[in-house]
Amino acid sequence: MKILQIVYSLGSGGAERLLVDLCNELSKENEIYLCTILTEEIPENIFYKSELFPKIKYINLGCKKGLNIKSFVSIFRIIKNISPDIIHGHLNVLFYMYLPSLLFRKKRFVHTIHSLSEKYVFNSIHKHINRFFYKFFIIPITISNECQKSFENLYGLSNSIMIKNGRTMPIKTSEFEQVEKEVNSYKKHNDDFVFIHVARYAEAKNQELLIESFNALILKDIHLILVIIGHGFEESGGLELKNKSQNGIIFLGKRKNVADYLYASDFFCLTSQWEGLPISLLEALACGIMPICTPVGGIPELIKNDNFGVLSADLQIVSYIKAIEKAILINPVFDRSFITQYFKKNYSMEQCAFDYFKVYSNL
Repeated sequence: MKILQIVYSLGSGGAERLLVDLCNELSKENEIYLCTILTEEIPENIFYKSELFPKIKYINLGCKKGLNIKSFVSIFRIIKNISPDIIHGHLNVLFYMYLPSLLFRKKRFVHTIHSLSEKYVFNSIHKHINRFFYKFFIIPITISNECQKSFENLYGLSNSIMIKNGRTMPIKTSEFEQVEKEVNSYKKHNDDFVFIHVARYAEAKNQELLIESFNALILKDIHLILVIIGHGFEESGGLELKNKSQNGIIFLGKRKNVADYLYASDFFCLTSQWEGLPISLLEALACGIMPICTPVGGIPELIKNDNFGVLSADLQIVSYIKAIEKAILINPVFDRSFITQYFKKNYSMEQCAFDYFKVYSNL
């Protein structure tokens, strides 16, 4: 098949991470075009670009902002010139698919909603326009049971197809030994547990809960450190949160070799207020790290019992601290190889790409 994927950028988010993996996997037997909209002059917009397989045909529109006539016309021309079998949009690019889906009636259009549907809607008019296109012209894809319920409740439609997120198996890089030494250098005690959080500073990720919980544990003299990988902690709210963090909470900014830090850690933390099916959590499972998460979005579908990690009872600090303390008690008997095998069986990119291709083929 000839498949055109469309996204705003290849920034360091989970949806972008999934898309790069998906393009790479699909390109093994298909002709893949990947169109990004935002300018490459901003490094964040090409964070994952270097990981694309060479055979993928990459197109960048070089736009300074998102919604604009130039990018709309450019995408229309690309579809006309390339004549792909499938046009697959991600995140907030649905607007660019409206008119092409009406005019190119022989083409098949797919849109993946990477979180709860209401997070992608600006107002009631926007909702009704989306509903019209999802009902008649564009196939909606959701990524978890919770996301599917969100779609059905918002639009009153039952035609979405659920495809669970996947991830290419993360591997250690040549920098792993150096990363291991770096992480150990942050420890105040030899027996400190290493917790890691991988996410940009964002409302959805609820890092206030994360920092407050670890501040409390550090003040109780629990032997642990928290390593935070992600951008946004140097500006406004993120900087304020960083400044009130206790010694033992380390902010590293963005890192390309996240897997090295995951393999060097004991626990993975996620304190989200809402989620789809977080790629960072799949990476943690792949690396065999015990996750400690809040019970939102598709997360409870992954962490079903103590064999897969620990869920807090709710989004309160007392509950999350209890979850951390429970995880520390479970750690000595936690089977890292079991959770890695669970990932391979249920959330591999091979399976995810196969499920997408099956949808493409049946449209």
